[in-house]
Amino acid sequence: MRGFLLLAWLPFLACPVTDGLEMCPPSDAIAPCACVIYSTEDIDIDCMNAETAEDIYRAFNDVTWDFKEMRSLIGELPEGVFADVSFQEFILYDNIHLQSIHSSALLPSIERLEVLHAGGSHRLHLFPFEILPQMTALKALYFGWTNFPEVPILRSNSLETLNFWNSPITSLGKEAWSMPNLKSFILGKNRLRELPQGLVTSMEKLVTFQCNENHLGPHLQADYLEFKSPDLATVNLDGNDISTLAPGAITGLGANTTLSLYRNSIEFLEEESFRPIVEVMVSGTGTLNVRGNPLACGCEILWLVTNEPFRPKVLGTCKDDYIQLQDLDPQPFLDLCTVG
Repeated sequence: MRGFLLLAWLPFLACPVTDGLEMCPPSDAIAPCACVIYSTEDIDIDCMNAETAEDIYRAFNDVTWDFKEMRSLIGELPEGVFADVSFQEFILYDNIHLQSIHSSALLPSIERLEVLHAGGSHRLHLFPFEILPQMTALKALYFGWTNFPEVPILRSNSLETLNFWNSPITSLGKEAWSMPNLKSFILGKNRLRELPQGLVTSMEKLVTFQCNENHLGPHLQADYLEFKSPDLATVNLDGNDISTLAPGAITGLGANTTLSLYRNSIEFLEEESFRPIVEVMVSGTGTLNVRGNPLACGCEILWLVTNEPFRPKVLGTCKDDYIQLQDLDPQPFLDLCTVG
């Protein structure tokens, strides 16, 4: 009988059990792991006391029960560690010893695994990203606070959440990524100096893109981020040392998209670069956040202050007098910045 990491028991196990121990092997057979029974529909396998991969291997080979969740503090998940046991979730977060996950440790779960959470595993730096296309049920990968120096091109038709917060990544695979069902993409607080061309073009269901606290500036070239999702709600590029955007650097924003460029180095809101962004937002709830930038508020923003629908859409303050952009009086700009 195969072990499954399920959110609910299979139908033939849903009835009450008279002796809870029947749902778990003898405790000494799986030590240092432990089988923890919460109810007839909820069992966890706790391997936090495991010190080596061999401890986990012994506990999971010849397993004859179904279970929900695995968490362990071990140095690696090597080849064959779980035998033929398959999981629906791997919970490995805050694992201070985990350094690598071998592809064969995931293969028994390749058609079942939905969530892999290794956030906070500060030493984790090796993962078999190449098998993601085969993991057809996988919906969420949490790798925040890990130690990946680089991430290759990722392709997955099932992923909905991908989190690499503070990993700290220095580079991403250079060709276009393919994740058509991705909704949340978190790359914040890494060491990225550039993003690959076409990174987000395949993400047709993307809702949140967070790439703040990197080093993408000072200049974003044309077609830097080409979004294709009608559901896009948030694009966060805060704290990236950005000073200029080429016309068309960020495209595909919707009327309800918030673009945050907070705490960058933008001095001039050039019409060619920013007007197309703001025009889209006028018909919805979207905003452009340029707070924390040293905005000059000269004639380059004539296009903004003289268009009443635009002003409330752009959130920011002039560097010299600290006046909010939306509170600027258009008349002085008309007097000083127009000819004839």
